[in-house]
Amino acid sequence: MILSTVKAKLSAYAVPIIATLVVVAGLSFWWLWSDRQQLLQENANLTQAMDQARVTNEENLSQIAQLQADIRWRDQQALIRSERERNLSEQLAKTEAELKELVRDAPCSGPEYVWPDAVYERMRSGTVADPNRVREGAGSSGLPGTADTSGATSAD
Repeated sequence: MILSTVKAKLSAYAVPIIATLVVVAGLSFWWLWSDRQQLLQENANLTQAMDQARVTNEENLSQIAQLQADIRWRDQQALIRSERERNLSEQLAKTEAELKELVRDAPCSGPEYVWPDAVYERMRSGTVADPNRVREGAGSSGLPGTADTSGATSAD
């Protein structure tokens, strides 16, 4: 009997408390569920951004490797070129020394030496002293360097 009296008195307080707890638990569950959806969306966005960053990083690494290979190739070509230039300058210096040695006592080194006609013609070809030189004077336009296409010959 005492027990049923206590139950009756407590049930009047227990039912609203339990109902309040059920409502609070339901609202908490709904609030946590909506936060979960937002967090899942943010997680998906961040995962996509990380995947894009990974792909970009891989592309950058491959481009860096390609550029480093190009730099190594250019360095190698520069070394080959500098060695070739050094060899050519050594060869040029050697040839110049040999020519100076040969020309030192040559009979054609004096001021009274007369060049053969073939050498003289070759040396003066294309110069002012060449009688067969094609001269480009003022043409019909009056400008130097423009040939007269009218067929008239100009006097030198």
